[in-house]
Amino acid sequence: MTTQMIIALAITALMIILIMRDKLPFGVPPLIACLLLVITGVVDIKVAFGGFANSTIMMLAAFMAIIAALQKTSFIITFKTAIFNMAKKGVAARDKFTPSSAIN
Repeated sequence: MTTQMIIALAITALMIILIMRDKLPFGVPPLIACLLLVITGVVDIKVAFGGFANSTIMMLAAFMAIIAALQKTSFIITFKTAIFNMAKKGVAARDKFTPSSAIN
């Protein structure tokens, strides 16, 4: 193993430990890991932070912000209840029109 591999593995282990300890917000340990990779010279700054420019990451970040805002309201509970009620009605309708031998 090269020195860069050992440094990268150590930084990854540190990031996992920081995430598991849950003392920092979830996004901070990966940012610290990217900074450490740049500071130690394992990767350059474009490679370290290039993934954040990905459109999928941007979309996920936006979804997480929207969900965090919705969790502060009662919308999530209302939505969950509505989905469960629809599922119960669907199971009841299926059981009503399907012979019991065909369900399993």
